[in-house]
Amino acid sequence: MNSAWQIGAELARRLPGAVRDGLARDPFLAVEQHFGLELSLVPAGQGNEECSCDGTLDRKTGKIRVAETPFSRRSFFTCLHELGHFLLWQKEELLSRIYEMDTKNAGRVAEERACDAFAAEILVPESLAEEVTSGQRVGAQQFLELFGRSSGSREACAVRLVQHLGCEGHVMLARPDGMAVFTASAGPYVVSRGVPQGDDHITILAGRLGRARGETYVRFRSGRRRPMWGDAICDGGFVCAVLADIPRWPIEGVTILREAFDRPEPVEAECSFCGEEYETFEQPCQRCGTHRCPECGRCDCSPRLAEKVCRKCFLVKPAHLFAEDGLICQECL
Repeated sequence: MNSAWQIGAELARRLPGAVRDGLARDPFLAVEQHFGLELSLVPAGQGNEECSCDGTLDRKTGKIRVAETPFSRRSFFTCLHELGHFLLWQKEELLSRIYEMDTKNAGRVAEERACDAFAAEILVPESLAEEVTSGQRVGAQQFLELFGRSSGSREACAVRLVQHLGCEGHVMLARPDGMAVFTASAGPYVVSRGVPQGDDHITILAGRLGRARGETYVRFRSGRRRPMWGDAICDGGFVCAVLADIPRWPIEGVTILREAFDRPEPVEAECSFCGEEYETFEQPCQRCGTHRCPECGRCDCSPRLAEKVCRKCFLVKPAHLFAEDGLICQECL
């Protein structure tokens, strides 16, 4: 899935240098001048729930809507994220790669990561990210340094930082009450916007004390929790938490035995549909008792008819209604 970052970065690098410079200076102006898209500000909360940031793109009309926010850096990131969607949908070869790496979600999760990476590539130079993280264990302090030394939003800095984490994990922006506002993820698991992390989460402790480090977890929309090691700092009304599935920082009182005790063992399984062998921490399906395959997204009670999601009408349809490697069904062509 991390190759979605590479697709987003590639998409940004394909732009002429003058266009990239204009997008970095003033995305609102550059989006209208160079791409002919109409941009408008709307009240906060009118974004798409499936989108990782607070904005929308109407592909039919070419209109981008960005939520009003007191932080212009954040609105710039949202604008560029939505532009990433617009540009991706004009590159069929990139869309095909996106779909292939994320078939169980019809490419939606991978597309969100690619658009995050597109915005971060423009707003936060990779050379700066390498300088900030070089020879250091990536933690919350590196996030503050990256944010202070770049023109990128907190979201863009989170995307850049998680690319240097070196293991599965997340860089989360949360409110001091533990509500996840934005999360950049490395690995197969994604934290949705607006998911409360729980009263004992490290973000709440950092919100109260200013900084916190130790054993914690990450909570997903389903309510499931996964153990993590965390480093968090409260800054400017936000808490930045770097969450890793292996300990990245000195943590007092933690032992290998305690880590092993706290972490459940993954379940080994083989998909009866596609033959994929995998390990999972997920709970089995309550109806059939088997685990959902991370490759094809099926459990044993899933229909055996191959299906795909049409990228034009967004309906689930039989695979025979699509051309080989096609993304749009015959009924929409």
